[in-house]
Amino acid sequence: MQPQPTGHRRSRGAVSRLWDTLKATTGMADTKDDYLVFLAKRLAVIAVGSDANKVVKTAERLNRDFAGHFLVWNLTDIASRRFDVDAFNKQVIDVADFPKYIPPLHYTYNQCNMLRYWLKEDPRNIAVIMYEVPPGDMRGVDPIEMSINIQSRVIYLLAAFLSYLGEFKSPIRAREHCVEELELDESAVVAVPSQDLYYKYLEDLNRSGFTNMEPLSLDCIFVHTVPILDSSGQSLCRPILEITCNGVVVELPGRYASTKDAKHESFRSTDEIMTFEGLQALITGDVVITCYHVHTGYVRQEAARINIQMEKVMAKQAEKVPIFRICFHVGCLSGGNQMQRIKKADLDFAAEAPETTKEMRARNAPMALQRDFKIDLIFSKVEKDKSREDHSFEELTFPSDSTALTMLNSMHAATPRAEYMELLSLYMSNYPERSANSTVKEWVLRRSENSLDGAMKLLHDIPDLQDELFKVNERIYMMGFPWKNGRAPVSKGMDNAIEKLMTDLTSKFLVWNLSGEDKFDGSRLRDQVLDWDLGDSVPGFEVMLKLCHTMRYWLSLDTKELCVVLLVNEYEDVSRTKNMALSGKVRAALTFACFSALNSFLSDFDRYGSIAAARPLEQRRKTVQDWIAKFADERRITAEMDAAMQSLPSLRRLVNAFDVHIECGLLQPKPLVMHQVFVR
Repeated sequence: MQPQPTGHRRSRGAVSRLWDTLKATTGMADTKDDYLVFLAKRLAVIAVGSDANKVVKTAERLNRDFAGHFLVWNLTDIASRRFDVDAFNKQVIDVADFPKYIPPLHYTYNQCNMLRYWLKEDPRNIAVIMYEVPPGDMRGVDPIEMSINIQSRVIYLLAAFLSYLGEFKSPIRAREHCVEELELDESAVVAVPSQDLYYKYLEDLNRSGFTNMEPLSLDCIFVHTVPILDSSGQSLCRPILEITCNGVVVELPGRYASTKDAKHESFRSTDEIMTFEGLQALITGDVVITCYHVHTGYVRQEAARINIQMEKVMAKQAEKVPIFRICFHVGCLSGGNQMQRIKKADLDFAAEAPETTKEMRARNAPMALQRDFKIDLIFSKVEKDKSREDHSFEELTFPSDSTALTMLNSMHAATPRAEYMELLSLYMSNYPERSANSTVKEWVLRRSENSLDGAMKLLHDIPDLQDELFKVNERIYMMGFPWKNGRAPVSKGMDNAIEKLMTDLTSKFLVWNLSGEDKFDGSRLRDQVLDWDLGDSVPGFEVMLKLCHTMRYWLSLDTKELCVVLLVNEYEDVSRTKNMALSGKVRAALTFACFSALNSFLSDFDRYGSIAAARPLEQRRKTVQDWIAKFADERRITAEMDAAMQSLPSLRRLVNAFDVHIECGLLQPKPLVMHQVFVR
């Protein structure tokens, strides 16, 4: 069964029916030329084929229904682009170098992080994934080009998106959903065994994170049985190895990398094993190991002598043909010394190879691999003094607004004007409470196509970057970092925020860790950290009073210089979020609001005593709810805060308890009563 084209969209599944309902209730225009397929409420996909009208009609649709709130992820070949970015108002992300094989984890998570930020930036934003479907059979692997079909790569990326965003519990279920909505053949979307392994990686990483944080040394590879190259079994197999680590070729001993090396060894099919010893390859991150058989090259010379046209055909046949390939990630292996045995069925290329010479002739295959063909990979632990310090793959699962925005800027089709960057800096100097670094200013200019009015509006509308040092007021700051799977966050954004904190505030700060995590390295902040375990539920009244009073006491030690820094978890695991009453953002809003209301009351009490209740209404203090609304508006989390207030009666009771106790306290004639109530 051939994969079906995604032409006129009809109601295929739950999301499609939801989209039809949304159009009907919002009055959006429908069209027979609607080629967008919505896989989720805010994620759509379009497959571009030979019909050039698709792109035109899609651009018209997006500009009509989602003007200013769509961004196209262009996975088509940029060099041979067949559409004008101006048709999309330059709101196009050119995803350069879309892998022709399995997208590695670092690539996949970078795309997920960018998509997450874009959808987070505005609840009206949608993302559109555009890719090109070539004519003909799209299944399987091209051993000459070393590529797998476009459908399988795109579906893998879409499944990663949907599971990363929490739309589906597992990438496997997300893949099934994509296949159903796009009306594809399930057999076409998992092209090689390594791709199935990478689906499992996605599921494991979403659930528990990496199992190994250290690089390993690949010392030996043992290949059990030798490929059969002809019916006689006498032809020599001349194997060479190619190993890449995060896309970079790993240097190997010459005898394993080239047949021209004097020590290169050939094998006959009667040999029991092919051995690659003494590799000592230091590997980390995404690793691809490919073993080739190298031809002698005389076939191409004969073809040229006999028929020049045949030469063109044979030129497409590589001088080397793959025997097997295996893709894996070091972070998903065990640490230390180990052996990994991989059977034929789990090896790319080898899994589909015939087992006998008879099958080889019938299928016109280049080689046969026996049924018990398998490989052993021997790893050893890397000595500490030889281990690389770069464990950057650990950052993959940690979402980072700073990283996402930097990458979006680098891929966006629009180009910001330098003089407008300077004008935006002058404009923002009038709004010291709103932080906007050069990355943000560059982004809003790209978004607005260098419209100063549009850029200035966006600067006030888009959320602050989560992994930045955010100034709430003159004496309270906030840092929001993502914890994942119980691991402390690792990101360049966090490093920059901590550096800024240490530079700007030096020793004048104390951090209130409200994240609920105890794995943060406090030494990075000179151990000026107080850990508060607020649990997963709404904190109690007494706990919040203690927390607020510690903040007030610290600030009272120096009424001008000292500052409080609230450290919160701005992006919890999807699985953990379902068990939590409050997100990190809501916790921060609640803490700030309770402290501000209490601090305002006590300041009034110190100044006015019991007559504070008689002050004019316009001079009366703000309630906890007022402070929550202020924080939520400035932090752009009003919708999330309102949802928490509506769904959690215990949160409403806590907010009301603060206001009631304070109000009753203002009416008490005896300060001693207030002392007993508030001072813990």
